[in-house]
Amino acid sequence: MKNAFQIRSYSSASDFSKLLKLNLELNSDENEAIFRNDIENPKARVLVAQKADEILGFVSASLPYWDRVAIIQHLIVKKEHRGNGIGTSLLKKIIDLCESEKMKKVTVQTALWHWKAIRLYKKLGFIPVAVFPDYIGEGNDMVWMERNL
Repeated sequence: MKNAFQIRSYSSASDFSKLLKLNLELNSDENEAIFRNDIENPKARVLVAQKADEILGFVSASLPYWDRVAIIQHLIVKKEHRGNGIGTSLLKKIIDLCESEKMKKVTVQTALWHWKAIRLYKKLGFIPVAVFPDYIGEGNDMVWMERNL
């Protein structure tokens, strides 16, 4: 299949700089130390979508924060590869991983204007539970979503 890609576990040695660069394209204000802590702390689970030598996207979750609840911290797919099922595949795999680690729930927050992400999360069973007005600046509301496992 021409568009085939694989999903694999994160490798700190070979992936960190590539994932940092991809993350900074979307989150330009997040510094390297915060990002490193998000994806390399012992509670982090990170999956990478790859085709040949190219990283197409990644997802990360921290588990558990409290009461067996996992939090998706990053779901990023390169712009030129969006719409090809990569985000859906990454999200399904991280949900499966959370289930295998006996989580009760998976949560995520995203900007309220990011309707494509919200649509994807809803498609995979997440429901909006709260909106935080002006969460990261005036007019930039955040929606909190959850999915029971």
